[in-house]
Amino acid sequence: MNRYNTKTPLGSYTISTQLVRQLTEFLSYSLPKMLSTDFIALPVTESTAITLFYSDRAIRYPTLRDYHNDPFTGDLEGLDMELAWLVKFDDATKAIVLHLAFNKEKDHNFLHMALQDTNADIALKTIEEQLLSILEKHKNSHRLIYRSEWFPPILFLAGGALGSLTFLMHTQPWRSLFAIGFGLCVYLFAYPYFKGYSSFESRRQRQWNTIFQWFTAGVAGSILAVLLFF
Repeated sequence: MNRYNTKTPLGSYTISTQLVRQLTEFLSYSLPKMLSTDFIALPVTESTAITLFYSDRAIRYPTLRDYHNDPFTGDLEGLDMELAWLVKFDDATKAIVLHLAFNKEKDHNFLHMALQDTNADIALKTIEEQLLSILEKHKNSHRLIYRSEWFPPILFLAGGALGSLTFLMHTQPWRSLFAIGFGLCVYLFAYPYFKGYSSFESRRQRQWNTIFQWFTAGVAGSILAVLLFF
């Protein structure tokens, strides 16, 4: 028997109640079969907690039975799933910890696992592969905007420069190219304020998505007006 733990940064995903249900089903039915026989009776339902983080509060469900697939509401910013279980025998102690975290902030998206069991390293590798396979279907492209903390200030400076050149330059096609570049910088700079690293299918996020669509249409309309009338 050995002890092994791992922490893996996660990409950006769209988190829905459907995904949470898929993850809880995996933990309840598939996970125990990947461990030694001492974990066959692993009480996943009673040992897994879910915490929903809102802008002004956090709601913790101590067990999956308490959560019962509640819909996402309000300004949801993060979700944690935490499985922790320990069993003691006369000659050994076996334990498992699994923590899945999704958040609008990039650094708060991770998979942490710890296992004390026979062939723990092999078991955790298999579990991680299965979890990532489930998450793969819910991946989005938000991570491309969050590649570097320097990305937003660079976009801000580039947008300012391109916006100035748009009105100073009267020669085509340069004016059109500068206008398009300016609009693209404005769009990319605003993107993180409307959509987090991971996004959540809540009513509030759907409202933000609608606002962002109107914002995008406004930016496109402004570029078109510059190209046609100025």
